[in-house]
Amino acid sequence: MTYQIRQATPEHLSAIIKLWGPNRKSLGFFPEGAFEEHVARGWVLVAVDGESSIAGYLIYRISRGRAVLAHVCVGGDYRGQGIAKQLVEIALQRTAHTAGVLIKCRREYDANELWKRCGFIPLNEVAGRGNDGGRLICWWFNHRPGLFEISVEDLQSTGPLAVLDCNIYIDSQDGHEESDMLFMGWLEDEVTLCLTSEIYVELQRQEQDPRKRERRIAGASKFRQVQPETAEVNIAEEMLRVIFERASTASNTSDFRQVVLAAAAEATYFVTREG
Repeated sequence: MTYQIRQATPEHLSAIIKLWGPNRKSLGFFPEGAFEEHVARGWVLVAVDGESSIAGYLIYRISRGRAVLAHVCVGGDYRGQGIAKQLVEIALQRTAHTAGVLIKCRREYDANELWKRCGFIPLNEVAGRGNDGGRLICWWFNHRPGLFEISVEDLQSTGPLAVLDCNIYIDSQDGHEESDMLFMGWLEDEVTLCLTSEIYVELQRQEQDPRKRERRIAGASKFRQVQPETAEVNIAEEMLRVIFERASTASNTSDFRQVVLAAAAEATYFVTREG
């Protein structure tokens, strides 16, 4: 059967989301608003069969001069027909104006063979942020032959700093869906998720189970840690004392310390669920 690869329209959204549903464990959480935004930007392709049914879809985004593949998904009844490869090839054509295309894929996934067949090279391997310690292979397709201009550093986000409060970090470790939204690839391209050194103080105090504490501390080490100068920390603390009441508990002291460190590091965002 012949499949047509088209740019997705809002009329395709419900079928795309329905196809994503059974595959969300491997593809990752993706809110409906993110699907809508990517379709609106023209960053979603669909494979359509002769009866106008959606056999598969691909989502990408363009950020910092290169493209990033977010989802490649083919329905179970349509697999084994080369649809995923067709989607990727069209995506490569549509992103030819960029430096190249990046995809991060768990090491154990069969999809790694697809990237190889499509001409990607394994540029690097990084630790995933999940509790299972999974590794991600960073595959790169170079749109500039002879000008291999991407480095490991280029794969890291350089967006505004977003410091995570301890409660948000713990929620993400425990698999809370709302906090998991922060770790979607398309958002990580827009901001740099960070922690402060105070996170280790809070984890030592809050978590009594030694195994869980060790796992959470190990997970925290995967994040960038803001390290402001002592002078900047002192200035931020003096300014924020005017706004915040003096802490009466160890927990409140840590909360205040995290805000101070975030401000001293000139973080654009401080992410918390506390009022």
